Parts: sequence; structure tokens; C-alpha cells
Amino acid sequence: MKVVVIPDKFKGGLSAQEVANNIESIMATYSSGSEVVKIPIADGGEGTSEILSKHFKAESIKILVHGPLRRKILATYYYSAKRKEAYIEMANASGSKLLNYSQLNGLITTSFGTGELIKHAIKLGAKSIILCIGGSATNDGGTGMASALGYTFLDEHDNSFIPNGGTLTEIKKIIPPETDYLENIQVTVLADVKNPLYGPKGAAFVYGPQKGLSSEDCEKVDKGLRNFASIIRKDFNYSVDHLLGSGAAGGLGGGAAFFLKAKLYLGAAYMSNLLGVKKHIKNADLIISGEGKLDQQSLNGKVVAEVYILCQQYKKPLLLIVGSNELQNDEEQYFYNTEIISLSEFAGSEKKAISQSIPVLKEALSSWISDHNYLKSQEFQL
Repeated sequence: MKVVVIPDKFKGGLSAQEVANNIESIMATYSSGSEVVKIPIADGGEGTSEILSKHFKAESIKILVHGPLRRKILATYYYSAKRKEAYIEMANASGSKLLNYSQLNGLITTSFGTGELIKHAIKLGAKSIILCIGGSATNDGGTGMASALGYTFLDEHDNSFIPNGGTLTEIKKIIPPETDYLENIQVTVLADVKNPLYGPKGAAFVYGPQKGLSSEDCEKVDKGLRNFASIIRKDFNYSVDHLLGSGAAGGLGGGAAFFLKAKLYLGAAYMSNLLGVKKHIKNADLIISGEGKLDQQSLNGKVVAEVYILCQQYKKPLLLIVGSNELQNDEEQYFYNTEIISLSEFAGSEKKAISQSIPVLKEALSSWISDHNYLKSQEFQL
């Protein structure tokens, strides 16, 4: 029997690799003859660059950059000298994980450090960059990143400044850099969401509250993103307005498309293709996937949705193990005929599910196997 394990990270708990390893150990306990294929995966959010680095055998590079609040921090990216390719995760320089809850403020945070990582990689010799943009603390449309790469932003008095979420409305002119660091550099952006740059489903209104923004703040940032897009449209004849994923990472998706001439991809689908997930699912008897929180965003291009679609395509049974399940009954019907284990529900609380993540995961999966008798019967029906 072939079991394919394709988990995303459990944010705040376990990495995708740790989830896969622990599921493998339980499967081995119940059925030593089973073949377990582990494919830790990510969707462009935290952990994606590390998975890419392992796949391409890249080395880690640590440099000092400006963090989301402009304080110096040590940030990591990965570089393959053989491929001349860098794997950069904006969360390592400009991510919410670098701040505590009280510090989150999408009006003042900046993506400047992400630009510093890109600049360093290019000077090191990178001709290709894969930029993973989930987990941001920013709402600046990537203008901080662009500033680090030599772009100049002018206000109505022709004074230059580095914009942030709170000052995007003040941009009156954008001046490209004298030195084009990105000449002949191919940039691929992996986004973990599909949202447009602005509007009710845009970067500010959907994700701003997670970054410390009030309702008034969200309106201000949304207005700023509209201004940013209108200047690009008017002065450069380029539109980022409704580009798929342009609202990812506080608008850095759209900013990267313009400033970096990047191609945007949904991270889950890109990583799935890269890691050969379809081939393994096609030949599997059981697929196990999961993530930290199953919610409405999970239906919008996340790893579990990507795996589910492939399982349906090949009529394979899917088990989802999640930290918590926040889907409503009607939303849960998206995962038709899929079994879902909520570790928070199994443990009795989210706190216990996080603090005792490994034993809870093992106990929950063991219980499921015993209840269903799947490994003994080896009969799987959708």
C-alpha cells in the first residue's frame, strides 16, 4: 500500500517536514509494509524557500537587512551557485513573524529588507530569483522593496521618501533607478493568495486587520494602493490593478510584477508541479495532507485545496489533518467526501494542540486508523 503525505506547515506548531515525519512514524507502527512517500510542501508562505533550497541543494546565506520596522535584523535566503538562482522568502526580512502582536502596524511597516535580500543575491551572481511572498507584515505595495533597489518616490513637493502603507497616498511620481539591478534577471513570485490589489477583496480590507489596521486604517491603505496603481497606469502604461495575486503580501505581488518584471504564480500549484505531486497521487492508495488552520482562505489556492483537486481528479481518498477547522458547514462541503481531523477538537483546546502538537498529532492519527481499520482492510472508497 502506498501512502502519500503532502502537508503544509502548522503555523506556530510544526514545520511541513515535522508533520510528514510524524505521520510516517505512525504509519510504520500500524503497517510496516506500507510505502510512505513524504512530500513536505508550501504555498509561497513561510517555509517555501527552505523546501526549494532542499530540492535544489542550495546553501543558506545570512545578511543584515532592515526589518519591517527598519531595525537591523539577520535574515536568511538560499542560493544555488550551480543554477545561479536565489530562493528568497520575504517573511524572513519583512514578515509578521518578526514582530510581536503589539508591534504589528501595516501603516508603518516596510518591505525594504526584502529588496536588500534581492540586491544581495544579484550581486552574488543570481540570474534567477524565486521570491516567496506569504507571511508579510507590510501593506506598502512593495514600494519599500523597490526603494532598496534604487527606485525613487516623490511627493507633491518633489521631496523623496520611502513609502509605507500609511503614505502611499502621498506618492506623486515614481522614478526608476539609474542602475538597473534587475537587467537580465528572471524573477518568479510565488503568492499564497489570489486577491486583487485593492477593493473589498484587496490587500488592505482582507489582510490589513491581521497587520494591526483598524477599519479607518484599511480605508486609508486601500486609497493609497489605488493611488499607487493609478500612477503606474498613467506614467508607465502598466496595470497591476486586477492581476491575480497582486494583493498578496500587502500588495507586494502587484509591486513585484511592476518593479521586478516578475511573473506571478499561485505557490501551491507551482510547488505541486515542481515536486511531482500529481504523479505520486495518481499511484497512491491514500493521501494525507493538512495545514495549521482550515478556513475560507484554504479554499483559495492553498495547499490543501490543490491536493484535494488532484485527489478528485484521480478518485483517490484524502485525509486532512489540521490544527483547527474553522470552516462553516456549507464551506466544508467544498471538501466533498474528505475526512477531516481537527487536532484542536481532538485535544479539547487549540492551546493544547499547539503546545503538545506532536503527541496530539500522533494520538489523533492513531485513533483515526483504529476507528477506520483502513490499514488492515486496505480498502479505500471515496
